Amino acid sequence: MKNTFKKTLLAAAVAGFSVNAFAAADIVTATTPLGVSVEGQVEVLAANDVVVTLGAEYAVGDVITIAFSGAALDVDTVDTTVTVAKPAGTLTLGLLEATADMVKYRVTENSDQTTTVGSTLTLTGLEFDGADVIAAGGVTATYSAVTNTGLSLDSTGTKLSTRVFYTANELAPKVATKLDSIINVEADRLNFTAVGADQLVINSALRATVPGVDLDEDGTDDLVITEGAISVSKVSYKITSDFSWVIDTSETAGIQYDPSAIGIAGCTASGAVKVTATELTFACTDTSTNVTVAFDPRQGEAKFAAPLSPKSFGVEMTYAFADGNGDNDTSAFTGLNGGSWTLNGSVVRVPYMVLQNGRFSAILNVTNHSAKDGAIFVDVFDEQGEPVATNYPAGTSKAGSVTSVVDAVKSALLSNGYTLNDVTKFSVQIVTNVPEDDVIVYAAYADSQNGGERAIVNNDSKVQIK
Repeated sequence: MKNTFKKTLLAAAVAGFSVNAFAAADIVTATTPLGVSVEGQVEVLAANDVVVTLGAEYAVGDVITIAFSGAALDVDTVDTTVTVAKPAGTLTLGLLEATADMVKYRVTENSDQTTTVGSTLTLTGLEFDGADVIAAGGVTATYSAVTNTGLSLDSTGTKLSTRVFYTANELAPKVATKLDSIINVEADRLNFTAVGADQLVINSALRATVPGVDLDEDGTDDLVITEGAISVSKVSYKITSDFSWVIDTSETAGIQYDPSAIGIAGCTASGAVKVTATELTFACTDTSTNVTVAFDPRQGEAKFAAPLSPKSFGVEMTYAFADGNGDNDTSAFTGLNGGSWTLNGSVVRVPYMVLQNGRFSAILNVTNHSAKDGAIFVDVFDEQGEPVATNYPAGTSKAGSVTSVVDAVKSALLSNGYTLNDVTKFSVQIVTNVPEDDVIVYAAYADSQNGGERAIVNNDSKVQIK
């Protein structure tokens, strides 16, 4: 075995000693506990030096135990003999036992029989299994001692345990600013009620400190991540939503989009920006910045004149990095909330409908109580809630009139592979470019095999007082 008492071991041993003759043992780290990157995947972690200040009189035969919780200690890194520096002379410890979670020493010599109060024991070089440390979230060392007759010794210290390692994720992406625009029905849903682009801000910076670790107890000194710190080479972004409004359907060679409709800032690009009907993807080599994605629907441009519809936005990020061993790795984050667009018009959801030629017929009537005409669009979803048709035109709701959208719904289903000869269950969202308080939707279906009895379907039309 090595002749040097390892860092973590010392940390635990120190926990039992005190800095004065009346307060018992005090265990502290000589520098700081080590901050370990969860993504770093370091295989072996060597602890910082740990210093124990003894707060009692120790004699030959007394036993000191340091217990470790959280990770396996490499017993081959435990010193067989430890010399303790007294105010005058030395105290010698000999190893009794070492396991993965404990070391035990006995006092074998007190060189000049002078006081041991205030003596300092420094342990260096203890090593722990890195995977264990990361899985446990750190390592704690706890000190205890007994006399040669088994009585508790130096056990009321000001600090009888100390952290040797802390862990934290370096990757901590967040959406700093969510999308929150209101689509304007007064402009036929071609832009927002507020002038200008809606900006999504995503922060991809690495976290450099372990939050909540106060080293000097004044609330200001967080622990720095030093062990296994990673090096990020690229961050790939995927924003999911309905991007049909930005697609140029006049182009045949792939999906095209107008760069003025989607602007990306704070990104040193790695490859091209790509847009499909359901996602926007791009990649950046910047790893410590806010990336801003600005959406700017542009009224009057023929290629992008499709009306906007209410929608939510999801954000996914994938980091490519070299871990603490120098190996290339990736880590993906999904389910980040990118915000949503709402509508200053009517959006009514009908949660269940059924159609079948010769048996089930449906009624979907839009009543417009306003003085404004407005276009109607339907979004149709299958029984599992997956979209069948989005933003499908369903005619115009005339002021003060009732408009049926059943034929539009049937057309949307037929255009997407449904024959309606079988029982077809679905739900529908009806969007009308009319203020929401002025629209009511009546939804029902009838079964000809049940005497034509009509089943009324509740929906979320705004309740009106007329």
